[in-house]
Amino acid sequence: MIINARNDFENHLGLTQRINDKVIEISSAIISYEEKNKFINGKSKLFILNPNYSGDVYNMFLETIDFDYDTETHRIEGFILYKDGSWSERYAYINGWNYHVKPDHDNRVKYFRTTTNIEQEIIFHSQVEAIDENEVNK
Repeated sequence: MIINARNDFENHLGLTQRINDKVIEISSAIISYEEKNKFINGKSKLFILNPNYSGDVYNMFLETIDFDYDTETHRIEGFILYKDGSWSERYAYINGWNYHVKPDHDNRVKYFRTTTNIEQEIIFHSQVEAIDENEVNK
């Protein structure tokens, strides 16, 4: 299947913004492009959008990724970091971008405390005050 790298990137950004119902600004991005199972001229091609880029630099980034590639013979992988702490990843074996929301520490603690029937003992917790077990188990 022939895919345009820029269209794939921009379509994903549009979908991500529709999911969040707001504009999510890109902090940085990196895309890697290579022939499957071997490097192009001994190396992969990297397209890097560093933090604090200008509008002109962003447009140049989009221009450099405006190429078609065949998913049967080439692969693209990438990572987009957004200013709100969320991110997107693209792996060749997935053939598409995956969006991830910013992790929330309290929800992760609650998840780990409630997804098992095994008794748990907290060995280390960085908070100075005592943990309210009732709060964690809500």
